[in-house]
Amino acid sequence: MVTDQRRELQFPHCRERTRILPGCKLILLLLVGTTGLRAYCCGPETPTADGTIAFDPSEPIRPIRVVLGGMQRLRTIRVDGPYKILSGDDPGSILAEGERLDATEVAATQRKWLVAAPLPRPVERFLLKAQQDGSIWVGKRCYRGHVRFEFAGGDYLRVINEVDLEDYLASVVSCEMPGDFPPAAQQAQVIAARTYALFHMLTRNDSQPFDVYDSSRSQNYRGLQYIDAKGRRLAAETEASRKIVAATQRAVLVYQNRLFCSYYSATCGGRTADGRSVFGNAPPPLYGHESDCCVGAPNYRWTRRISIQQALQAINAGELQTQMLESLRELHINDPGEGRLAQLSFSDGQRKRTLSAAAIRGRLPLVSPAADLPSPFYNAQIDGDEIIFTGRGWGHGVGLCQWGSRSLALRGMTSAEILDYYFPGSTLVHLK
Repeated sequence: MVTDQRRELQFPHCRERTRILPGCKLILLLLVGTTGLRAYCCGPETPTADGTIAFDPSEPIRPIRVVLGGMQRLRTIRVDGPYKILSGDDPGSILAEGERLDATEVAATQRKWLVAAPLPRPVERFLLKAQQDGSIWVGKRCYRGHVRFEFAGGDYLRVINEVDLEDYLASVVSCEMPGDFPPAAQQAQVIAARTYALFHMLTRNDSQPFDVYDSSRSQNYRGLQYIDAKGRRLAAETEASRKIVAATQRAVLVYQNRLFCSYYSATCGGRTADGRSVFGNAPPPLYGHESDCCVGAPNYRWTRRISIQQALQAINAGELQTQMLESLRELHINDPGEGRLAQLSFSDGQRKRTLSAAAIRGRLPLVSPAADLPSPFYNAQIDGDEIIFTGRGWGHGVGLCQWGSRSLALRGMTSAEILDYYFPGSTLVHLK
């Protein structure tokens, strides 16, 4: 479930050809350079002050580009059937093809030639296509669509899955929401996820060759199937999830006929947050309101104890030595209420630092993964050598509350009614 939110160089042709030795493993070493794609029929839109963009539902929708994991030095790929490796610069140029690709390492380097690879020259990027949809494996996950590999700087590579938006959503809904949630809640989740994805597709930064991440930084996505920690092969996309997606009839949310970013989180804790406070700009459907629909949900109320030593590390992060707090004697909270973020003031008796509740929440896990606050809505007080945080909700709290939507569905609400409850003033339109 969501608990949060959230490049092009040319390489000269090699003068020597690479000979493939019998029985040699395929290793593709990506050379310097990255690229952005220009496949969409329209250029990127810039949101207005209220966070909305112009939008034409009759426009064709290109595949969504999902970056798979973080940047890594090495990835393992496999194709269970016929495949082609195409040039990333000239999609009509076939660099390699075969009836099956066994587990193969893809690595990035700045100053090495390709090693034992069926490619005529070093490459900066390439596109892996499979004849059978859903037969490409990257690590322990299997994906539909195509997979693009790009050099990402240093010794790192970036892997991007280009997949049909509706196929993507069939995986997202099963990764974001339990399958035993009522159909109306799952359908509301799909519509919110589709709107979120399309908003990012239309507002993508030109320096980014992808639209969304495959984690709760955007939306959780595991492709078609995956291997879990116990070695079991599990379905991420199911027949049930495909039916849920189809039932939504390609609907997206708009406000005054303009698309907006339809955020959602696991548990709002009794009030959806004001999107203007959390994200800086937001239309009226994201202003937040009181809601008792998720009472009893995970992290509806929570308590965490963090050592003052860990808190000081988070507070002092990025500060000059002369500006750092040496101890923590005072802690004051300015909570504006109404779903807006509080400001926390810390003092050692001489110096003072003020940070938002969201900033503290973001910094603490960098000090210690165990120092994780479920949401940015909390109170805090010093208790000896610790700070006690008592809060509500799980995630940023803006927009749809996933556990709350479950409760509303159990009360008999339709997906449209659930969305109207969490995004008041919005309407639904359908993509062509």
